[in-house]
Amino acid sequence: MSTLARVALARTDGDAWIALETDDIEGTLEDLDIELSDVRHEVIRVDALDDAALTELDRTRVRHVGRGTVVLIGHRGDLERVARVAPHTWSLVGPDYHVIEPAPPLDVAARLGELSVATGLTNEQVLQRAARGELSRDPLWAEWLALLGEGGLLGE
Repeated sequence: MSTLARVALARTDGDAWIALETDDIEGTLEDLDIELSDVRHEVIRVDALDDAALTELDRTRVRHVGRGTVVLIGHRGDLERVARVAPHTWSLVGPDYHVIEPAPPLDVAARLGELSVATGLTNEQVLQRAARGELSRDPLWAEWLALLGEGGLLGE
């Protein structure tokens, strides 16, 4: 579970305010849908709000009470603008300001090497076993075959 989900779930009063700084708003929104699927939440894209809308949000912030976790999402500049234009709303965020870093690219060769060391098998041996239907549906084999571009072999 991610830091975001843990923060949201740790709130027992149902009125958490969280700010998420991200360079990938769309990707983060997709992750939020998955991670917070069991948590009542409302997402406010501050990058889509002008100063007048932020001022209105600040004035009417009490309307969000009782709606669950409120997530303010945007780029750094957007969130800095919320702090300036909607200071009362920003005060509800408190320490719950999180920077969402993009995941580092996967080093496929290194991961394949780790799998080989862990199992004592080579890529070729795994491919042969998969072709003969000798691999279980264990996630390890699925990962290995997917990294080799042969995910379809699992279960054949």
